[in-house]
Amino acid sequence: MVLEFHPEVKEEIQAAYDWYEARSDGLGERYLKELDAAFDAIAGRPQTFQVQSGNVRRCLVQNFPFGVLFKERSNSIIILAVMHLKRRPFYWLHRVT
Repeated sequence: MVLEFHPEVKEEIQAAYDWYEARSDGLGERYLKELDAAFDAIAGRPQTFQVQSGNVRRCLVQNFPFGVLFKERSNSIIILAVMHLKRRPFYWLHRVT
């Protein structure tokens, strides 16, 4: 399945990468690697992830406190947010269309 990304997702990913990389060299890269694994899992089996709200599902990122929120479309999956699990839990709701 093809993944599409909400325009604000890139900024979320970059901010988390920068934060982790500032804490420890290479930690940002580990974050990106785990995030890529989450994206692969979503593309391969989107129906296996927990429903969060309506038809929005969440995939947890291994080893980091983040969740990838996504919604299936007829021929693609839209990544709505890459959110920290302990901060502003519903900030992404306005992105659901």
